[in-house]
Amino acid sequence: MKETVKTSRTAGYLEKMFRALNCHYFGGMIEEPIITIQSTPRAYGHVTVAKAWTRGQDGETRRELNLGAGTLDRPIENVVSTVMHEMVHLYNLQHGIQDCSRGGTYHNKRFRDAAEARDLHISYDSRIGWSITEPTDALIEYILRQGWSEI
Repeated sequence: MKETVKTSRTAGYLEKMFRALNCHYFGGMIEEPIITIQSTPRAYGHVTVAKAWTRGQDGETRRELNLGAGTLDRPIENVVSTVMHEMVHLYNLQHGIQDCSRGGTYHNKRFRDAAEARDLHISYDSRIGWSITEPTDALIEYILRQGWSEI
């Protein structure tokens, strides 16, 4: 595989992952966001609640899924877990499920349940709720089948 040193190539790789995960874990139901790579203090990633991006002649709007630039050097299973974590938020937003409080920092049991249904292991922290995200063996096996490698 080519080295993913350009931001555009990295974003394209993340978009490819998003599409595959969306199809496999969400039945293709998540509206595709604009994927960005920028600094994200105190987090591996985030999604925008509002549709912050306008695209195309027809004024189509999309949410943003951002991955912290400084976090992409982690093992691929951790990067994919972050993408999936943010995808769960997107799914819940689309379905009117409030999965966070305290300004979007405290993750509730609705988030945990939706994430664990999609091969993520979620642990509790009193400051941020059910937010600590790790891949399950099933997610790691899926990543290996896809042939995804480090970014």
